[in-house]
Amino acid sequence: QIELITPTEESIHKALARAETLAQRGDASGAQEIYHAAATCLRNDITKNGGDDNYVRVALLARVLGQSGECQTSVGNVEDALTSFHEGIALLSPLVGNDEEDTEDTA
Repeated sequence: QIELITPTEESIHKALARAETLAQRGDASGAQEIYHAAATCLRNDITKNGGDDNYVRVALLARVLGQSGECQTSVGNVEDALTSFHEGIALLSPLVGNDEEDTEDTA
């Protein structure tokens, strides 16, 4: 039983590896349980935290959903995550002073 509280890239990769091992041993339901837990954790984390590093979580969520075969049914969830990510960026932009036009200058 893997318990993911705050999903980090490392913990998600470990969970995916564990799920893959279970799937190879024929324990599809055990693997799905891990995928579901990882995806739920990531979704909650994305919704709760917003912010600049959310793209990492969105990418991890897409990977979890892709590996679990849930991609078709969960496209809406990834879109929701991206929407909340972009809303977060929109809220942060005035504070940081980012202009979408001059992204080249940020060296």
